[in-house]
Amino acid sequence: MLTAVDSQRIRQFETIFKAHAPLMYRTAYGVLGTHHDAEDVVQTIFLKLIRQEFPPDLERNPEAYLYRAAVNASLST
Repeated sequence: MLTAVDSQRIRQFETIFKAHAPLMYRTAYGVLGTHHDAEDVVQTIFLKLIRQEFPPDLERNPEAYLYRAAVNASLST
């Protein structure tokens, strides 16, 4: 059974995903040049995030944090 904290975290995660996944995809696609690889980068980043506590930088400036995460993950692919 989900607790109130779990439900809140899921809603927060969904909001961040909906707001920033398109930017992350475009960023990864710009670096990698393929649809498949760009989708993999976005998926990998969000899987890592859901498995851990949100980093403070993500809470302060999610767009900048996720943009940088997409660039870094794309360059390391």
